[in-house]
Amino acid sequence: MSSEIPDGTPGEEAGNAGVTARARDCVYVEWCNEPGRRGTICRARPECGCSGVIECNDEVRDICGGFVDPAYFLCPGQP
Repeated sequence: MSSEIPDGTPGEEAGNAGVTARARDCVYVEWCNEPGRRGTICRARPECGCSGVIECNDEVRDICGGFVDPAYFLCPGQP
């Protein structure tokens, strides 16, 4: 049975599944290993604020295979 998730779009369940689906895609991996003095850089999208650290960890592992030190999680507006 389909119901409405919190943002008003049809979904499978209006409970935690809808909230989890909205929380995803709040980050992107900018660099697996930035050429320079930084290593892995993961950024939060502006519409998500400074959330998404757990999602960032998952994305880096999936895309890059792991972190290169020093690793950075940057909030919107951080250079």
